[in-house]
Amino acid sequence: DRRLVAGRYRLNARIGRGRIGDIYEADDEQHGDVGTARRVAIQLLPGKIAQNRPLFSKLKSGYAEIRAAAHPNIVSYFDVEHDGRHAYLVMDYLDGASLRFVLNDVTTLSWYEASPVIRAVGDALQFLHAKSIVHGQLTAENVFITANLDIRLLDVVPLDSASPALRGVDSKVPV
Repeated sequence: DRRLVAGRYRLNARIGRGRIGDIYEADDEQHGDVGTARRVAIQLLPGKIAQNRPLFSKLKSGYAEIRAAAHPNIVSYFDVEHDGRHAYLVMDYLDGASLRFVLNDVTTLSWYEASPVIRAVGDALQFLHAKSIVHGQLTAENVFITANLDIRLLDVVPLDSASPALRGVDSKVPV
């Protein structure tokens, strides 16, 4: 059962879980030429966030600010909306693996391998902090290494990490 979100995003497999919802690979069926779909990642937001208008509005403006001055070391965010049934966050689909996956395989990285990762994550955090956004949960799972060896910071939530809305969020949205 592949659900259509907002009349354009066809959900495929669940690919992860962020602090504010489960993440699915999806096809954006209204992108580009007729018959051409773009692969995206879509995070379905739980009702606790979607139904809280001030919180949802704050999320929308926070992601708009990140999107307006995109950073090469942060996953690209395309849209935050509510289609009447689902609140969702659309972002770039990345091909690669998390730093956790890499470390599980090799245990440690040499300085030569670790240096670009440290620099990229530092640059991304500096960008966020300049916008008064604190990542709040920097882990190896939230650092992604693409197939082209680019580094992207994932799970950026432009809210105070101590926000009551983020504590105890049940991100299991049935699909």
